[in-house]
Amino acid sequence: MALPLDFDIALIALSKGGGTSSEDNVLNTLIRELAEAAMAPEIDCQPSPQPARERPNDTITAPAARQRAIDLQQWQQRALQSHYPFVWFATTDYRVKTNGTCTTKSVCIVLGLNLSGKKEVLGLYIVSGSEAGFWLSLLRDLNTRGVQDILISVVATDGSNGFLDAISQTFPQTDVQLCVNHQIRYSLRQVADKNQQAVMAALSSIHDAENRESADAALAELEGRWGHQYPTVTQSWRNNWQHLSANFDYPAAIRRVIHTTDPIEVVCRPVRAITTGKVTFADENSLMSLLYTAIQKGR
Repeated sequence: MALPLDFDIALIALSKGGGTSSEDNVLNTLIRELAEAAMAPEIDCQPSPQPARERPNDTITAPAARQRAIDLQQWQQRALQSHYPFVWFATTDYRVKTNGTCTTKSVCIVLGLNLSGKKEVLGLYIVSGSEAGFWLSLLRDLNTRGVQDILISVVATDGSNGFLDAISQTFPQTDVQLCVNHQIRYSLRQVADKNQQAVMAALSSIHDAENRESADAALAELEGRWGHQYPTVTQSWRNNWQHLSANFDYPAAIRRVIHTTDPIEVVCRPVRAITTGKVTFADENSLMSLLYTAIQKGR
């Protein structure tokens, strides 16, 4: 799939109101093509320096390690495109030694689909400080590196950790879709084993709804059947419903791409291939260096 490089960003603005019927049809066609591209396995990490070559035994020389650190820094600071139709955010936990003590560090992978229909990893960010401060810092970094607007951001969070406030400050026109699959997994962790199958059936009705009206009805049915027994589950869905249901504002071809952070799974495969069996990283630098190398190898 190839889209013109001079794809008019004004078309994206039309999705937020003001377009004529014919313009909306053009928009839907182009964004549908982008949605199809988002499902493709290829990832474009360019522009990016080539990582230092590793020796066959997976150890690297000191000069090679220094060069890889430089490559990582340049890649993390590279200029980005001004507009991205879709951007996904998801975090993964790793064990890292800090001052001689093993701690858990969360790394956020940011994946974007650009206007050429190519997916690219925009950055890797270690979560630090308050989550609200972290998200604001991350989004400001994307903005500083050239990103002016995002049509839809898909994030694996319940929205209570500051992401919604942060993105409203940095990209106020962006639609936010919370990952439905993460919400379902969170819900099932609150449910007793004997009721898992029945609750999952109710959640699947929300997940598989064809339109907002059907989803609203499925949510009401979940609340009516399970709200008394599992109030934290139903309240979480209701409190986050605006952003769990944002995908229903778009055509079906786009909904299947933006209702979850699954496209990041394509990125995580080469990462897991390298990190599997790596119980603890020596420090944050070794963690980030290995993740960067895995992403480059998975291009």
